[in-house]
Amino acid sequence: MAEILSGGPERPPSRRGLLLGGAAVLAGGAVLGIPRLRSAGSSGPPGASSSARAQPVRSAPDGPATDGPSPVRPSESPLPTGGIPRSELPWPGEAMPGKGNPGTGIALLQPPGLVLVRPGGGGDRAGAFRRLVDVVAHGGAWTQVVRASRGGGLGRRSAVITYPVPGSMLPENIRRPGVVGHLSPGCLQWAISGDWATVRGDLADDELVMLAEATGVEDGVPRVREEELPAGFAARPPQPYFPPVVNESRYGAAGLGEAKALGDGLVYTTVMACGGFEDRLFTGGISASGRVRGRLAAITTAQGGNAQLVWEPRTGVVACIGYSGAPWSKAAEAALHRLAGRSRMLEPSRWKALRPAVSRQPSNL
Repeated sequence: MAEILSGGPERPPSRRGLLLGGAAVLAGGAVLGIPRLRSAGSSGPPGASSSARAQPVRSAPDGPATDGPSPVRPSESPLPTGGIPRSELPWPGEAMPGKGNPGTGIALLQPPGLVLVRPGGGGDRAGAFRRLVDVVAHGGAWTQVVRASRGGGLGRRSAVITYPVPGSMLPENIRRPGVVGHLSPGCLQWAISGDWATVRGDLADDELVMLAEATGVEDGVPRVREEELPAGFAARPPQPYFPPVVNESRYGAAGLGEAKALGDGLVYTTVMACGGFEDRLFTGGISASGRVRGRLAAITTAQGGNAQLVWEPRTGVVACIGYSGAPWSKAAEAALHRLAGRSRMLEPSRWKALRPAVSRQPSNL
């Protein structure tokens, strides 16, 4: 494949700005639940106010995509709103800065890059980009993903535990040994280790509570005690909430032979290694969408644009192919799957060799 780089099409304004703007407005009241980097004046958990447990609320299982992404168990707890951009960051795997929470001893994954090709294998001009985020999103929130061993996948039979998150001002409605906080459909926020944590997912309420009861904090990182996990679940290694690096490529839909389904607009890929992307899937819309190379896939609007096809090409890494330029349709979903089938994953060294344009930004998704 010819990997010819140019500036690439400009990416349109993302809906992420609207989401993050809303989160910033609500962060003072802490009524949405997604972590942000804490300041010295952040409040700790309040005292108990009630011992009534919320009644479990079940949602229908996710079905195949129909008219596009649909909301899944809305959340009432806040999202992280950003971090502190660094002036210089190495490639992950090289000499990482010795900042963040000392003693975590957690290696950051190097995300690969994802490139797209035309039918028949011909190359298309692409813009390659590397967005550097606060690599010590360590110093902010950490996550641990827990999945069902059977039927679990990205955003499916799954939950994301995040610590720390902004303190809750929602009424306390659950009190268990080690778990005092607020339970709403799809999300539990509770006081732990002098701060707050959330567990968010498409699991039943009693499963979320059991995950919270099995969670401790070590060196500022949430860690599930595996011997206390509910039967049939397995925990992934901890990851930062924000992706230290996002590798992105951009194309014109026409150049990829998909203008009929996707319009004459932008097609882009992103690859990242973090836990926050899946957490945000549970706060927006997500619909099951078959498989990409044997891995469960979903359609979402978590990254803005008209829609994105997302999957995990390997453990801890999220890949996305999105577009902006035509209304969502089943034809668009089929086109994204065709592009995924023709995509090529480039290992970090090969991606770096493409000399992607580098930008730095706060820790947002």
